[in-house]
Amino acid sequence: MTPDGALALVPLAAGAVSGPGGSSRGTASGPGRTAPAGQAAAGAAGSPDRADGGRPWTADEPAGALRAGTEVLAAGLPGLRVSIGVSAALTGSPALRGGLEEAGHARRLAEARGGGVVTSDEIYTHALLLATVPGDVRRSFTERTLDPILDYDRRHRSELLRTLEVFLDCAGSWNACAERLHVHVNTVRYRIRRVEELTGRDLSTMTDRVDLFLALRAS
Repeated sequence: MTPDGALALVPLAAGAVSGPGGSSRGTASGPGRTAPAGQAAAGAAGSPDRADGGRPWTADEPAGALRAGTEVLAAGLPGLRVSIGVSAALTGSPALRGGLEEAGHARRLAEARGGGVVTSDEIYTHALLLATVPGDVRRSFTERTLDPILDYDRRHRSELLRTLEVFLDCAGSWNACAERLHVHVNTVRYRIRRVEELTGRDLSTMTDRVDLFLALRAS
């Protein structure tokens, strides 16, 4: 592999899962060394030429190989949780700094998801923003926003939360939401109006739609 070839940076972290009370620290291994879990152990994958002289690597192949490897680890070591982030393919040594930061963000998102492999394609979404928010803040936001809906659903055996999810997924289309839920459009209108009353939100505004969408994703 040459400094000007294409590569992908792969920080990783591994931790031993100790159960509901939290997880104990494990180790993350790189070539010729072992690093404490939670630190970025930078490896490189996706060199321009294969060892067997075949076609060059593509950007997706390192992630696929890593996912296969983590599945093997999970099967053999059920108490171990591995989090890996993979940058986009880089060309030239000047791109290394940005690639390491990108892969680090991907690893943190993988940790927030409970382990696994996350590529750079997945971090340029709201998921990365949510992953950077402390867990207690996410829980508090979700509870304050959605608990009135959940409480209503429990008391009345209704489906307000499900309707809200589908309504947002349908970009606020009454007819598309009704079709997905197999109910009359007036039923959707009634349920969404009830959601607005319970949460104090106005789902005709983008701001309140975003708040409710993020609360659903944070949960």
